[in-house]
Parts: sequence; C-alpha cells; structure tokens
Amino acid sequence: MMFSVITAQTTLQMDQSKIVIQDGYITSIIDLKTKMEYMPSGQTAPLMQVKIAGKLYQPSSVTWKTPVLTLTYQEVKVTAKVNITNKGKYCVFELTGLTPKATVDAVVWGP
Repeated sequence: MMFSVITAQTTLQMDQSKIVIQDGYITSIIDLKTKMEYMPSGQTAPLMQVKIAGKLYQPSSVTWKTPVLTLTYQEVKVTAKVNITNKGKYCVFELTGLTPKATVDAVVWGP
C-alpha cells in the first residue's frame, strides 16, 4: 500500500490495483494481477467534475499534499478538497471541502 507523487502525477497503489492521476485526470487503472489496463489508450477521465447551472466543469489544476488532493476549477472559481484513503484492497475518495459550496449543484466522479 503506497502513494507516491511525481510532479503533478499521483500513483495510488492498492493490493491488487493501481490508479494513476495526472493533473486531476485519471490516466491509468491497472489490475496488478492480470496486468489489464482499464483506461482506453490515449484517453483520460477527470477524477471529479463540478456541475453548475447545468454545465459540467473539469479541473484546471491540482495540488497533492498527502492525503488531500485539491482540485481547482479556475473557470468557475471553485476549489474541491478530496481526502484519499488507501484501504488495501481499494481506495476511498471523500469530498471533504467545496468552496464556494453554494454555487455547485452536484459533483460527478470520473470515469
């Protein structure tokens, strides 16, 4: 069980899988036992989008200070804090902060 940070890339390794997040986007989901890659080649998916007035916004920047990933949505001036907890067989992604909360109608977790 480990988390590692290489520039804006975060690697979450559990017992049997690994998730790579680059600049707020999931770039890889790998089954370590079978070596199966679940993200289509060349595609990414935002970890989390915010919905405001019926429109979805993707993160424009990210910072990582274990265990909190901070996603910034510059276009709408929203910041989200996501606590990531490695449970061995899986990771828990918990939205722990959203500023300003009043403008966001919903969040959509990625892929």
